[in-house]
Amino acid sequence: MPHELRGPDPDANQSAWATERFTKVILPPATSPLPPPTPQRSLSWRPTAIHELLSPTAWAQIKDWFKLNAQDIEDMRLHGPGSLRPFKPKPLILGQSDFVEQARGVVWDLRRAAEGVIEPVDFMAEAEGNLNVRLINQLLSDCPDLELRDHLQYGVDYKADLALQVVLLPHMSSLAPCVDLIELELERLIDSKWHELFPTLPFLPLRLSPKGAVTRKFETSAGKTSAKTLVPSSASGGLALAHRPQATSVSAWRTRCVRFSRGVRP
Repeated sequence: MPHELRGPDPDANQSAWATERFTKVILPPATSPLPPPTPQRSLSWRPTAIHELLSPTAWAQIKDWFKLNAQDIEDMRLHGPGSLRPFKPKPLILGQSDFVEQARGVVWDLRRAAEGVIEPVDFMAEAEGNLNVRLINQLLSDCPDLELRDHLQYGVDYKADLALQVVLLPHMSSLAPCVDLIELELERLIDSKWHELFPTLPFLPLRLSPKGAVTRKFETSAGKTSAKTLVPSSASGGLALAHRPQATSVSAWRTRCVRFSRGVRP
């Protein structure tokens, strides 16, 4: 700072500075409300085991893929960035023709499959989470961004029209140097209720995006992860949806393609 600018400034004592903003106030955009959530079709058929939803070949492919995926992770844990990834699974995409006829056209909730309870995901259920949504809506009653309010009320709508497919993609090589660190980060997110842990696939169909790691600024180790579990719901190609560093959970993210409220780690 130049010497002539140092010392007390009589102008700084003016009362007007107490309410003067340092930056321009950014007003929220005016948006239209989101369309209401659409319920899934009703059906009386209820499977009691995950394999009943799929053809025997498709179920075998899924089991083989996850076996290789587990071996791939352990190889990266053992060899770090030097891993040649001999067990890296190839991308696996299954369509509606790989489901049994009764299971087609529905997104299935498998979170209680161990109890023999498998049912369609309730897209009309309230989004789960720790936020007081009613209070937030009251505070935002004059907010012109109506779409933002609906995201909070019903769950985030990515506005992506995805096919009812199973899309399984291998993890990125950037995961190799820090598998243990990533697991610690995931455990932290699970403890803070940002993620939810499941012993098996939580939904079918679904899309699992690869997990990688990036180094945080001013840190020497890679620990920030980027991944998401997606539930699709209608027609399009086998493309993964772009995702945020913060993953999200299950139940009623209102959208035509993705419905979560906290992070999901199958």
